[in-house]
This record gives sequence, structure tokens and C-alpha cells, in this order.
Amino acid sequence: MKKIFTLCMSLLMGCVVTSAQSVTDVDGVFQFTDPDGNVYADGSHLIYNKVESTPMSSVIHSDLWVRNVSESEAGQVVVTSTVTSLEGNGQFQICWPTSCVSLTAPGSLEGVAGGPVGYAANLQTEYVIYGTEGSCEVTYSITRRMTDGTSYPGSTITVLYTTDPNASGISGVTVEGSNEIVARYTLDGQKIDEPQKGINIVKYADGRTEKVLVK
Repeated sequence: MKKIFTLCMSLLMGCVVTSAQSVTDVDGVFQFTDPDGNVYADGSHLIYNKVESTPMSSVIHSDLWVRNVSESEAGQVVVTSTVTSLEGNGQFQICWPTSCVSLTAPGSLEGVAGGPVGYAANLQTEYVIYGTEGSCEVTYSITRRMTDGTSYPGSTITVLYTTDPNASGISGVTVEGSNEIVARYTLDGQKIDEPQKGINIVKYADGRTEKVLVK
């Protein structure tokens, strides 16, 4: 009986450790945010369909930011932008961290910048359309790169730029998924009932998790 009890406890502890690891497997130092600093959770799907006309083309801006939401130095932030589809006559463009680069067909672009405490930068990404209709889907991924060469994968979000004002019945930009919080954890995986000062791991009803800085 004692052996059976010990085995059960070992299995239970293994489940607890696995659960703790599952909510900490996404590095939360750098995050994608809106201009006000609100974090887009890992796995979010955003839609941008506000078209602005220019003399030569039309443009859809994303207004995406990348921020160091931690309270410590964090090495470099790497943002990879992967265009998975591009329909119509147009191009995807990103002007971060310095010069502007663009893609006219599916492919990837990578930018690297320092990310000290308080770092915040507008990615200045946009979809330029040379016509009346078009769409472009882009996956953005964050990687934290340290001076010793180690890297930590961060959050990934997907953005659909489209001239369709009724895309998925949503206008403007939105974060899909349920925002109901079902659990909170500390960085070491301990479940807590209330927010605690520092980095909290928040789990939502739709299965998403994100790291939130509580000051």
C-alpha cells in the first residue's frame, strides 16, 4: 500500500511540474502590444482593415509595438515577420528597427534591436495596395537573444491586413479569444488567487497564457 501511495504521489507531482512548465514555455520579457502598452497574448489573431488612401496607393497600418515588459536588461529582441499569403497587387512593409524593407511575395524578414528596461518601439508595419482590393496575412514572432548566444522563443501573433470592411464580421483591430481569466501562476509555476507584484502568468478560458507585469 505504501508503495502504491508513493507511486501515486510521484505521478501527481509529475503532473504538477508538467503543468507549471506548460504555462512558462513562452518567454514573456518582450511582448507585442498596442500603442497604449496592452499586451496581445501569444497566439492572438488580429485583423486590420482601416484603409487610408494616398495619391499612388492605399495603405493599411498595423500600429503594432514591441516592448520589454520586464524590469531587467534583456539582451536583444528579434522580430521575424513571415508573409504567408499576399493577394492582389501590393506589398508588405516593415520599418523597424531602422530602415524599411518589404516583400511582394510570401517570405520572411528579420529585424534585431537592443531591448533595455523600458524599451518600446513601433514596428511601423503596413500593407500597401496598388489597386482597390487585396489582403496580406503575416505571422510575427519574437525571440529574445542574449549576449552569450542563447535564445528564448517568445510570443507569436497572426495579422490579417484586408480591404474587406466586414472581414470575419469584425471592424478595425481585435484580439480573438475569450478574455476570462481562469488561473494565475507565479514564474515558478505556483498557482495564486490574486495578482502579485512582478511577473504573473495568466491563463484564459480559451487556453491562452500570457505573462503580465504587475507593479
